[in-house]
Amino acid sequence: MKQASVQLLPRKKLDLTKWDAAVRRAPYGLSWWLDAATKNSWYGLVLNDYRAVMPLPVSHRLGPLKLINGAPFTQHQGPFGDFRPEDTELFLAAIPKHWYVRKLAVYPPFPLPEALQRWAITARTNHELDLSPDYDQLRRGYRKDLRRKLRDFPPIQLVEWPLPHFLAFYQKHLAAKAKLNNASLAALARLTAGILRHHAGNCYHLTDETGATVSALFVVRHGNRVFKLLAASSPKGFQLHGMARLLDGVVRTHAGTDMVLDFEGSDLPGVASFFRGFGAQRVGYWGVGKSMF
Repeated sequence: MKQASVQLLPRKKLDLTKWDAAVRRAPYGLSWWLDAATKNSWYGLVLNDYRAVMPLPVSHRLGPLKLINGAPFTQHQGPFGDFRPEDTELFLAAIPKHWYVRKLAVYPPFPLPEALQRWAITARTNHELDLSPDYDQLRRGYRKDLRRKLRDFPPIQLVEWPLPHFLAFYQKHLAAKAKLNNASLAALARLTAGILRHHAGNCYHLTDETGATVSALFVVRHGNRVFKLLAASSPKGFQLHGMARLLDGVVRTHAGTDMVLDFEGSDLPGVASFFRGFGAQRVGYWGVGKSMF
């Protein structure tokens, strides 16, 4: 068996065709996604001729020093491809010691050998829903309070919405709360435009009786998974349970298929409880940072 070895390569020296072929479980490692989210500022860790890969988004540079701080609107950095639990240690060991890793999310979880004691590890939480049962069975798995809220409204058909309208609504109702600065908003515009250009997602919205948008949802599809990337509601949208109805629309649309709904994060207790209301199961992963230089 060939001994595992990891190369650290700048983006311009990567074979992007091989790289993208390795990124199967989630879109976050695709070269076009990383280009949009980081303005081409990322390196790649490549294991054994692209058997597995892991991106390193670089947010700041000072000569040979690099700051790794994750990529905006990107849940995790892999690893991607045909990897084994022990490969994660190889990837982390290949990061130059003089680079500072402030934030690097690793998914799925992996054993924590003694060799990783120099890393600060934080447990993170996601929730996922298997959509293979039919809709009626999935609906029976909803928590009672969610079923009660949905009973007050007719089932919705997902209605697409132009990206500029979505971004304006998102900025109005969530950007300040999420403390998004101009750089983050620019990254959001680049990324969402790239997703639509690659036919990898859609914007949906829900309107009230006057035709005004009250909730909006941006979903991404990759492989057999659909991801809740962005969501926002107006005060009236909260009153009308708009986001629950939109997500229920996603479940209804993909029920009875081999798809998995990835709720993308869930560390806040209230948000996690909302996602569990759909019958979603907890999936852990790790936030990784340097505990020392």
